[in-house]
Amino acid sequence: MQMFIPIECREKGIKNNMILRNPSNEMNNSAIQSNSPRFNLSSHDWPTVNKTTNNNNIIPQLNEQNIWKELKVKQDEINIKNEEINRQLQFMQTKYDDYMNKMGSIILIMSQQVRIQNDNIERCYTTMNEVLPILSSTLETFQCLITKP
Repeated sequence: MQMFIPIECREKGIKNNMILRNPSNEMNNSAIQSNSPRFNLSSHDWPTVNKTTNNNNIIPQLNEQNIWKELKVKQDEINIKNEEINRQLQFMQTKYDDYMNKMGSIILIMSQQVRIQNDNIERCYTTMNEVLPILSSTLETFQCLITKP
């Protein structure tokens, strides 16, 4: 994370440090200083920490045989998980192949339907082109017969 500090607030010595003279910062610093023991940053000494460790909390040393047993158990767990993942992958691959076969069948059926529809449209167009001139001439003949007394 980067933070921008304006030039007038950058450290120019203790007297001119506006960030340290910020009232909210002074309240926070005074609260922290009153709750914690004094620590001198310039001394480069680490503060003392209370010793709270008990011998009961220390984990007993595992001998080499126990470590190998634990490693074998973990390896067996890994192998079981690996087999489970492989079974799931095979199942997913089978489902994928099945879906792809179904999609191929659907696309084949749709292409056949489109071809059949195009053939039917072509037949209708051809039939209309053959029938319309005959109808037109028939209508003209009827019109002539009706208009002539």
